[in-house]
Amino acid sequence: KGTLMVEWVHSILLKNQSLWAAKIPNVTSWVWRKILQTRGLAQPFIRHIVGNGNNISFWFDTWHPLGPLYKRFTGNLLYSFGCKPHALVSEIIVDGMWRWPVGRKATAEVKRFKEATPECLVPLTMFEDQVVWNGSSSRVFNAKNAVKKPRGSREEVTWAKLV
Repeated sequence: KGTLMVEWVHSILLKNQSLWAAKIPNVTSWVWRKILQTRGLAQPFIRHIVGNGNNISFWFDTWHPLGPLYKRFTGNLLYSFGCKPHALVSEIIVDGMWRWPVGRKATAEVKRFKEATPECLVPLTMFEDQVVWNGSSSRVFNAKNAVKKPRGSREEVTWAKLV
């Protein structure tokens, strides 16, 4: 966030919901429709590194080794943490540590999630969150890699120079 265009997309097109959860509207521009239709191709290449957790979606972003949690768990996990689907990772951090549900809220799903969370995955609350593009060796996003990586590399056909 931060630029006028990004703010406009969040408030007007996404209506302040996650890009990963947004439904494709019946009436929208061709470009926006294509972005929403192909977002699943880019998601495996986007990784979030947890700092303070203020800019990472707990449910939809790829911050955990299991990937986006909505693909692996039911909404009961959110309920156990006392979170809503739009919750940020910072909502489950207290004093620089994960806030694990206890008692009746420590369900089998919570236990499975906790077991899948490596000890080295600790919030670095004194730092900002980072987004990393795993689609290139430099880990820096650019449009060429965003198009090339999800498609995979293909051998050039012999007739390519004729076109």
